[in-house]
Amino acid sequence: FDHLVAIERSGRAQDGNYYNMRGVNIKHLVDPIDDLFIAAQSIPGVTTTGIGDGGNELGMGKVKEKVKSLMPKGDLIACDVAADSAVTAGKNALRRSRDPLKHG
Repeated sequence: FDHLVAIERSGRAQDGNYYNMRGVNIKHLVDPIDDLFIAAQSIPGVTTTGIGDGGNELGMGKVKEKVKSLMPKGDLIACDVAADSAVTAGKNALRRSRDPLKHG
């Protein structure tokens, strides 16, 4: 493999736990694939990407300081594991309907 991608997957916080956006510890629900992202940092030719919307997702450690300062409970939930690239995303009004054209 040459690229690891994590999409909306909780990542390890500074205290070693995994949190949802409400700050609830969900470590018992999450397999620790963060170790793959950490190992990839020392393997030439392997890159990583994390995609998330709240800062608690795997790879968002790349923007950890912003998460801590801007997100509710950011100091607690911020993922500590960085990806080479972090893609931040959010929800929009198109989610209100199964037919996005109705909300033009």
